[in-house]
Amino acid sequence: MVMKTSSYLLNLGFEMRIHGDKLRVFPREKITQEIREYIRSNKAVLMEEVKKRQSDALGECHESGPEGKDPFLVSGAACKVFLPPLERDVWLCPDEKARSMVKDDGLPCLLFTDLVYILRGKPGEDRLSRLKRACAKRNPVTEEVLRQLNGKVTSVKTVKEYGNE
Repeated sequence: MVMKTSSYLLNLGFEMRIHGDKLRVFPREKITQEIREYIRSNKAVLMEEVKKRQSDALGECHESGPEGKDPFLVSGAACKVFLPPLERDVWLCPDEKARSMVKDDGLPCLLFTDLVYILRGKPGEDRLSRLKRACAKRNPVTEEVLRQLNGKVTSVKTVKEYGNE
């Protein structure tokens, strides 16, 4: 399937993700009225293409596990890792089920789709910014506050960066 509808937005520098039954387009501040109308009039096609893109991204992993899937994805096991740029541990989780098992730990729980999002950034500051944003959004405490107050993450800084201001 040729993905012309979503490619238009990707070429303009937008990222698209599916959250439940909603299409999220980022960065929001770049969305003009014209883009908003384009998204509304093509929502069903965009959602189908983004779902396919996400599915393809999951399939682009190492093809050494059962049915050609990445062993991490089929394991169902969370993996705690230390990330030097953040100077902290995070959980890497292949799916929501694995995430639910470790989210009470209080550490950010990155899903495989978050990792794909991070790696799509340009090496350097763009990837680091995406990593920080994903960790902030996937922190259980932050998620609950955002949900309760209908908020969004607007800026993310490490403790070290905050102290240098």
